[in-house]
Amino acid sequence: MTLIARLKEPDRSSTRSTYLESAMSKDNDFRAALKIAAAVLDAIEAAGPGGIPDGHLYMMLQTIVGQQWNLQVHQAMIEALVETGKITNHNHLLVAVKE
Repeated sequence: MTLIARLKEPDRSSTRSTYLESAMSKDNDFRAALKIAAAVLDAIEAAGPGGIPDGHLYMMLQTIVGQQWNLQVHQAMIEALVETGKITNHNHLLVAVKE
């Protein structure tokens, strides 16, 4: 599933109409962060074994999410995915780690 499709998919765990709207809700910050992390990981995985340049992913997410997705938020998300072993970041090239 593409990042855009995942963010626009109906959120069955909430009364909100999309994952993106749910993710922006202050009531569900933790769940929202997990959903966004999963969507970001999906986008990196979809890029294939060659990965995706970090700057390209940042601009794509900022286009989809808007001003809420700033550089500080992006860097924190990427750091969290690297620290959990889900992705590697080598010279700003993000690659999903196969389990």
